[in-house]
Amino acid sequence: MASEISGEEEKWVVAESELEGTPMVLRAGIHFQDLPDLRSRLPIRIGVAIPFAEGQDLSDPRLVDLEERLEPASGHRAHIVMIVSQPGFKEWMLHAGSHDWLAEFHQTLIKEFSEYEIQLVGEHDPAWSSYFELLSWLS
Repeated sequence: MASEISGEEEKWVVAESELEGTPMVLRAGIHFQDLPDLRSRLPIRIGVAIPFAEGQDLSDPRLVDLEERLEPASGHRAHIVMIVSQPGFKEWMLHAGSHDWLAEFHQTLIKEFSEYEIQLVGEHDPAWSSYFELLSWLS
């Protein structure tokens, strides 16, 4: 499913903001806001989060590896739509069409990236409310 969007169509923005006084870096795939047909087929919001110790380096190359593995590890059933970094954690927000594969996906990530405490949650969010709420902070 991830192959439905070519690299030429992807548009990402990076912005710094604050959430309740805490600095936040947000990287958002803004092209999804213009793809309502695709969004309607991806009602499940998935959060893959990693907590960090205060002051831990978020530029660890293994985090890049993790990010690059998310869509393939999902069997290309999910799209990364947003990445949020704050002191203490980093979270990748994905959207998918179903959730029945999430336990296996989580175990794959835990196995491949055992140095991190990988947390995963999947929720029904057909309106993409979390995506649009965070996107609104960019304007």
